[in-house]
Amino acid sequence: MLRSPTYKVDGKTYTRDIPVNRASYESWVDGQAVDIQYLPDQPEMGFLSNDNEPTDMVIGGLVVAIIMLAIAVWMTIMFVSWLH
Repeated sequence: MLRSPTYKVDGKTYTRDIPVNRASYESWVDGQAVDIQYLPDQPEMGFLSNDNEPTDMVIGGLVVAIIMLAIAVWMTIMFVSWLH
């Protein structure tokens, strides 16, 4: 889910679509203040300081990749043993 907060850095206004988790999305009210973090040399790349959806997505992706790798190894072993 995306939200588009507006924030100012050194007098310049930025608006960016930021992915947020469902709980944050549903709890926000239009106009509500939220904490935005950004890189000093790239303020246009702001992100929420307390929303972990991207991290959760990466961890979920890694778990799925590990499971798929284990299945592929198992299938290879079964295939090789079937050939003998």
